[in-house]
Amino acid sequence: IGAVINAPVEELSKINGLGLRSASIFSIIKEIIAYCLKEKYENQEIISHRRDVEEYLRFYFGQRRDEYVAALFMDNANHILQTSIIAEGTVNQCAVYPRTIVEKAIRCSAASIILAHNHPGGGLIPSEADWLITEKLFAVGKLLEIPLLDHIIISKIKVISLRDFSRWPK
Repeated sequence: IGAVINAPVEELSKINGLGLRSASIFSIIKEIIAYCLKEKYENQEIISHRRDVEEYLRFYFGQRRDEYVAALFMDNANHILQTSIIAEGTVNQCAVYPRTIVEKAIRCSAASIILAHNHPGGGLIPSEADWLITEKLFAVGKLLEIPLLDHIIISKIKVISLRDFSRWPK
């Protein structure tokens, strides 16, 4: 079901018996679900469990075919102030710059950041590039007192937190 809801309208309309109008309905359904989830998590007083963030991000990234990097900007109560796509890439890479993330965090008065990106190929092993951006953003965040709380990787079926690895910066 997720693949159908997240599929581009152009692809769905090519299916025999499913026209452009019918295919557009799936796009509308996706937008309604996205709005409900956004409202649920962005108006919630506190994000108290990692599974809340994972559910939100799993839908946010959907079944995207290219790699995307997003940042969740949080207030002091772990309330999501804003979620922003930071970078768009190809099927296996995406250029991310800590400066871009920190500038957005400062603009929305964020108290902390959660970084997230998808691995469209399905693998969940963090790459060296994943660790480098995590370490850089952690260091910059520490210096500016806007800590990086987590870096989450989402595949089509699973989610991992880099914070669970021994390599997580101290």
